[in-house]
Amino acid sequence: MTDLMALWLDFLYQQSLWAAILFPGILFAVYGLRKFYPGLLVVIWLLIPLRLLAPTDLSFEYSLASWIGNLPVELAETAPAVDEPWHQSQIAAVASTSQGEQQLSAWQYLLFVAWLCGFAFSLMSFLRARDNLSKQIKGALAVESGEDLQILMNAKHDLSCRRRVKLFKSKDANSAFTLGTINPVICLPGKLWDELDVQDRRAIIYHELAHVKAYDDLLLCSLNLIRCLFFFHPAMCYAQAQITQQRERLTDVVVVQNSSLEPKQYAKALLNYIEKSTLNRFASVAPSVGGQYLLVKLRIEAMVENRLNYGLAHKLSSLLLMICLLSFVLPMEAWSENHSEGSGGKSQSKTLLFKRPLLSKKISSAFGMRKHPISGKLKQHNGIDLPASLGSHVFAVADGKVVKVVEDRGSKPRYVYIDHGQGVVSRYFQLGNIQVKENDWVRSGQQIAEIGSPYRGTGPHLHFELMKNKEHVDPMSFFEAF
Repeated sequence: MTDLMALWLDFLYQQSLWAAILFPGILFAVYGLRKFYPGLLVVIWLLIPLRLLAPTDLSFEYSLASWIGNLPVELAETAPAVDEPWHQSQIAAVASTSQGEQQLSAWQYLLFVAWLCGFAFSLMSFLRARDNLSKQIKGALAVESGEDLQILMNAKHDLSCRRRVKLFKSKDANSAFTLGTINPVICLPGKLWDELDVQDRRAIIYHELAHVKAYDDLLLCSLNLIRCLFFFHPAMCYAQAQITQQRERLTDVVVVQNSSLEPKQYAKALLNYIEKSTLNRFASVAPSVGGQYLLVKLRIEAMVENRLNYGLAHKLSSLLLMICLLSFVLPMEAWSENHSEGSGGKSQSKTLLFKRPLLSKKISSAFGMRKHPISGKLKQHNGIDLPASLGSHVFAVADGKVVKVVEDRGSKPRYVYIDHGQGVVSRYFQLGNIQVKENDWVRSGQQIAEIGSPYRGTGPHLHFELMKNKEHVDPMSFFEAF
């Protein structure tokens, strides 16, 4: 259980970190494109929730993460400073029991409990708001005939919406809204509805049907669930509000371009509706015609100036830019796949930094060709040898999964393999007491074994190897300092 808690806290931290790095750039880009095609702005803002949910090991060769990895400062590095006593951070954060299960510190338990309470409160608030909307629909009257139903039929034809949509009129609703993904419903405000003329009612029904056609209720529900998970992240809260606003702008574009409604006529209907309504919106839980106050000015200006006729060129260029953003910005894994030429002409990562497998910094034999200590022959040494006394603690150099443990070998050395993802595997030889088993998940700095008896006449030491894409690489190029 503690393993899952630790993994979840690490996931929240990593995702929140990258979303925070993305946020200033997105804010700057959106400001420069604020009068551009709103569909593009929606996708730009969607980078925040998508980054929060994307796998931490999502990687492309050419991405923002790879570019950041080439900077002099390692922004993705989350390991403690080299000068910090490594064994202290290891004991405080990732110590394990004899069964290999991690122990969380008091502050980590407190942090997890705080997140769980915040998540539960946010989720209950969202579900309660959705339930209130459902109750309004249950007490509403179904519109099965008359002028409003005919307007809905015309709107379905004009907007090419083939979904089955029900129309209700509720005396408890203060604002028109849509609800439901499989069986969508448009709910009209009964008290206000009779005060509107035919053109105003027509504009509102067209607007709400455009939301239904675009599955906006599903989008906003998904955003709210992500916000519940990351309720503490201001970037997610802001991105959700901006996506909701830009969806209103995009809906205006769809209605004006696919109906006989003139932009100024549509703007007048929107103003009349806002003036007569109480503005008690449910924008966080259901699409609404009113939207946010600050967006109304931009929407009205766009309609009056007739800036809603975006052509095919706008949409195609927006689509291409969306693809570039999703492929370049979204992959922001903590361990970059960026490569540069290392010693011996082998390609090695410069951004994948490990902690030390031993407290000692001494190296008795480096990676590469050497004279074998027993045979005396020149032979390739596929790892590094770290001398240590019997019983010295051996630590995992990074998070990963134990994929192989060999203990019963008689006089031969025992060893452990750990897979860290992205083709990186660390190997630990010359072990004694092994404290992990196959398929265990281990944390960076967690004790996995002890140094065992010497093998073939050599002194006690740890033989450490590192493999990248099934090829031996020099472990020293992966350590920040040794």
